[in-house]
Amino acid sequence: MKKYIIALLGFIPFLGFSQEIHPCGQVHAMDDFFKSHPEERAIAAAAKIELEELTRRYAQNRGGGMTIYTIPVVFHIIHNNGTENIENDQIYDAINVLNRDFRLQNADTMSIVDAFDQLAADIGIEFRLATKDPNGNCTNGITRTVSDLTYVGDGQVKELIMWPRNKYMNVWVCQAANGAAGYTNLPENVAGNWGAANDGIVMRSDYVGSIGTSSNSRSRT
Repeated sequence: MKKYIIALLGFIPFLGFSQEIHPCGQVHAMDDFFKSHPEERAIAAAAKIELEELTRRYAQNRGGGMTIYTIPVVFHIIHNNGTENIENDQIYDAINVLNRDFRLQNADTMSIVDAFDQLAADIGIEFRLATKDPNGNCTNGITRTVSDLTYVGDGQVKELIMWPRNKYMNVWVCQAANGAAGYTNLPENVAGNWGAANDGIVMRSDYVGSIGTSSNSRSRT
């Protein structure tokens, strides 16, 4: 299920009204990935077809009677002791916003554009900060790593720390996100495992949640 959530996150339109607007970086991230791994393009195309079929079936039953899936999330704060080292409360708020929207509990559902109106539903997925780390120790689902890479926010930050992708949804928070508000790759297909080392989401610290260094207009990145 997790691999499809990452795709959905990559496609959520980013809303922002600040003077400096940072776009979604998913397309750029995928272009970079395929330049380095051209052999993966055909597998990704098959994954897209599979995802479209899953979407079609989902649209038919509108999520009726589905099981609630809980996705463990870990936020890796990559910082250099600046404002990018955001408070825990800002991360908790980001989780709340994410759950509100994925369970269709947001107050602005009347603003959904016509093209997506028939797809909007409670999709039966909830996100929770991890309570156990990969070694089985208690955790709050937040790690903090000091690194100058926070000022770049490219794929190298994933080499600093990554929890097993088959057990956690990894999110890296940086001062910059390689020129974007945030980005992720598309998911692999069920049978394959393409792009495993790049799986996860990279975000600017000031686009996380609706409080602290972020704002309500940036909270859906």
